[in-house]
Amino acid sequence: MAGLGVLISNLISQGTSLLPTIRDSILAPSSSSSSSSHDSKLRAIEDDLERLMRTLKRIQATLRDAERREIRDESVQLWLTELREVAYAADDVLDEWHYEQLKAQVEARNASGGNSNKRKLIQIPDDMADQIKEIRSRFDEICKDHKALRLREEDGVRIPEGAKFPIPTGHLPHESNIFGRENEKEEVINRLLADCDKNNLMVLPIVGMGGLGKTTLAQLVYNDVRVSQQFDKQGWVWVFNDFDVTRLTKTILECVSGDGSNLTELSMLQGQLKTEVDGKSVFLVLDDVWNDQNSLWQSLMAPLISAKRVSILVTTRNESVALVVQTVPFFKLGTLPDEQCWQIFQHYALGGFLNIERSNLEELGRKIMNKCRGLPLAVKSIASLLRYENEERWEEILQSEIWEAYPNSEAFAALRISYMQLPEHLKSCLLFCSMFPKGFFYQAGRLIDQWVAQDYVVLRSRMSIEEVGMEYVKELWQRSFLQVAYNQTYKIHDVVHDLLRLISRGAHRDIHVNSPLNITDKICNHLFVDGHSDLIDRHFLPKQLAMLRTLILSFPSKKVPLNVSYLSYVQQLRILEISFGDVSYLLDVDSVNPMGQMKHLRCLVLYRCYIDLESRWRCYIDLEPIWQLLNLRFLVINNCKLKELPKEFGNLANLISLYLICCGINSLPESFSLLNNLEILYIDDPSFEKLPENIGKLVSLRELCLVSCQLQVVPDSLCKLSNLKILTIVSLYTFYRNWRITKLPEAIGNISSLQKLVISSHINHLPPSFSKIYNYCRSIKLDCVVVGKNDGLGWLKDFGSLQGTLCFERLKNFNNLGEVGQKFLVGMHLLKELVIGWNTNCSTIQPALKDRENLLCVCKLGAMPAEEMSLSVLESLQPHANLKQLALSEYPGNMLPAWMGDPLVCASLQTINIYYCINLSSLSFGNLFSLKNFGLSGCKGLSSLHEGSLPSQLEKLDIDMCDNLVSMPVLLRLLSLVELKISRCPKLRSFVMETDGDANYWLPPASCSIKIWDCPLLK
Repeated sequence: MAGLGVLISNLISQGTSLLPTIRDSILAPSSSSSSSSHDSKLRAIEDDLERLMRTLKRIQATLRDAERREIRDESVQLWLTELREVAYAADDVLDEWHYEQLKAQVEARNASGGNSNKRKLIQIPDDMADQIKEIRSRFDEICKDHKALRLREEDGVRIPEGAKFPIPTGHLPHESNIFGRENEKEEVINRLLADCDKNNLMVLPIVGMGGLGKTTLAQLVYNDVRVSQQFDKQGWVWVFNDFDVTRLTKTILECVSGDGSNLTELSMLQGQLKTEVDGKSVFLVLDDVWNDQNSLWQSLMAPLISAKRVSILVTTRNESVALVVQTVPFFKLGTLPDEQCWQIFQHYALGGFLNIERSNLEELGRKIMNKCRGLPLAVKSIASLLRYENEERWEEILQSEIWEAYPNSEAFAALRISYMQLPEHLKSCLLFCSMFPKGFFYQAGRLIDQWVAQDYVVLRSRMSIEEVGMEYVKELWQRSFLQVAYNQTYKIHDVVHDLLRLISRGAHRDIHVNSPLNITDKICNHLFVDGHSDLIDRHFLPKQLAMLRTLILSFPSKKVPLNVSYLSYVQQLRILEISFGDVSYLLDVDSVNPMGQMKHLRCLVLYRCYIDLESRWRCYIDLEPIWQLLNLRFLVINNCKLKELPKEFGNLANLISLYLICCGINSLPESFSLLNNLEILYIDDPSFEKLPENIGKLVSLRELCLVSCQLQVVPDSLCKLSNLKILTIVSLYTFYRNWRITKLPEAIGNISSLQKLVISSHINHLPPSFSKIYNYCRSIKLDCVVVGKNDGLGWLKDFGSLQGTLCFERLKNFNNLGEVGQKFLVGMHLLKELVIGWNTNCSTIQPALKDRENLLCVCKLGAMPAEEMSLSVLESLQPHANLKQLALSEYPGNMLPAWMGDPLVCASLQTINIYYCINLSSLSFGNLFSLKNFGLSGCKGLSSLHEGSLPSQLEKLDIDMCDNLVSMPVLLRLLSLVELKISRCPKLRSFVMETDGDANYWLPPASCSIKIWDCPLLK
């Protein structure tokens, strides 16, 4: 049943949208007899389609009821399987009709040069009317089985409000022996007791997936004497998914009063509870909470406000629940370490010890335990089931999927409850993940594209389809089904993976070289293949692949050519991904042309594919058949050698995103501007030279990324992209030549939708409109603007909205600053960081600059140094008083400008770093009372840091490679110092300050961290 509800909903949506089109085609005027015959066929299709829609709506209502049940009856499961098969067939037929619509539109547009509204007859395949009629008959036949369709009360286990399972919990642990969680227990208790005196109400949630031991940890905390001594009243409430405020209030009242209550009205219960806890300290555990509605939570908390203090420990599987109820950050419970898992396994499987007769089972037991991946309940469940099994059975379990042998285990029951609570659309998305092998890392963007290709993601108002998909990923993560691996990449726990495979009943599979040969009659819908190309033929019969929707082929790069004979009977694919494969047969337009026949394909990924194994990378891949894939939405061509894109590429009217990476193409076809639905264009290719002049016609484009390209000109029409949100241009740099964009379009500031702009090139000219971008763009990184030979910095006055970081490189070359004494930066009230580099690139001094969200880098090349102007140059760079960070590198002067020590100009300055200013002889930052962090490196001219050098409020001081530094009297006044680092100062002798023969010794603050190294003379 999983995913079937989404499929039926999609069918109803498709059918409903097709009916008006059919009716319009019938009503449109026409005089030809062929058109009359065509309209008769359309009327027959309309009638069958209307009847089909009525049937589908009845089935949809039935499935919504079925969502609230866990169907275990095999006959009902068979009925649902048959229903799925017919639904897939219907989806294919309706999708083919949609394909014919697109084809007619494309042909009409091409015939008229793209501007015709003339009606063109949709060529209906000869068998389409018969197919729709047959499908309607099959659905009608299913509906006649009234008992199955109504899902009687005895069919499946209903999950009503206040369900009787799982087993209710209490404050006493079920087991006398609990292994591990001592550190977690101490941390939770410390957080509870540390905050209980600070807050009248303190709620600490414990979050984790089912089976991790959240309840057990809460029981350990609840029964600890340190907790019970702190509170007058304690209570344990098992909540589950029935967040009935009246019932829960009554239960809490009974816990704190010790007596049962006969009251049934919420108002009276709240009043009595308020009286009961008045002036007292109360500790509650609310176990297994699923409610994330803030109003219900506030209603439950209302009578507790009269207590002196209330501390509540909440256990939940959903992070969204924790975010609603928490008053302090939640505690994320992780998996159990292997040794503690082994203690659990040994206790339940071997009676707590290894006797001589069973000592040979330890190695097997540890391997079986490792399959549980640190999930305590899974370890306990499988160990209990193996206790009375012989060694041969242990071997069988090790070599097979454990949970296929024990599908009704306690661990599965706990996780299945979490799954059953998911909305239907999230069930489909999660089940899709189970087609990949265990341990697979899911990239969020790629996963969302695959969900969209399967129509699992439902568009919401004011949100892009990608944003909705990210909401799905976030919710699955919050519900502990997805685990964060790294940077927008997720994984699924192995036991959860096993559960999903069990629920899938063979619809989602992966096979590899070592997969056991197991041909069954189960229909496969989603398949991942890792290994030889003949694996599919060995594992599946053709009929099993007739409804295949996803095929991902990953072959080792040095294996035999791709055997794609089976592609002739997988024409219903929505997703096709091939890595390291010979795609000669797939793209052969002179024979069967399997690619051109994949009318339903929505996502195509080719990674390191080639033509003809012998010539390997020397042959170009011809993508000529690809233009026939009118339903294609996502296309990724990565490291495949192409000569060019087909000239008919613009026929892909549904294309949403296009990724071209290292393909060898230098331009896009003229028809490219017809891709009205294209939202993402990503090109990373050193061969790419030119964007289409009419790129402004891509009205839906919201992300344009050009990396390592030879692009030198940005078309003016780019400024017409009114929906563009992200623009990234990173020029290609080689040892032989630099391909750089030197000029931006004059109207670039008119792209008011822009939210992120990244340009890494040598821009010689910023148009006047560019300054407007800072009024609406959240992130701007411009590296770098090259100032002309005779130009100064006067143009910066127009950038009053500049925010983030402003960086100057090779400032020594500025021999023409404009008007003398002019302050160019004082109007930049949003500027937070100023980085000034005199000779080299600032990024070599501060590598973290590349990670700044907002950055404008200004550079000047080729001018003669003007060291005598160094002080006046710095004077002209006086910032606004809101500046927070300042860095100065390789300044040649011996004194700093007055504004750097002025407490009014630097009123907000918190961090100063000075690098390699070798002539600098003194510092005067003593009056900067906001300064907290100071760094000094490579300043050979400094011999001493006198008392007025730095402010007394300084918290962090870092001194490095100051070769002539001898003393640091300033330390005597740094009473707030938290961290001191001194390194590579060979002449530094002591922190002693001698005055008239007396010596004052520095005593660091008690909390100060001190690290000193490579200072050989320091006493």
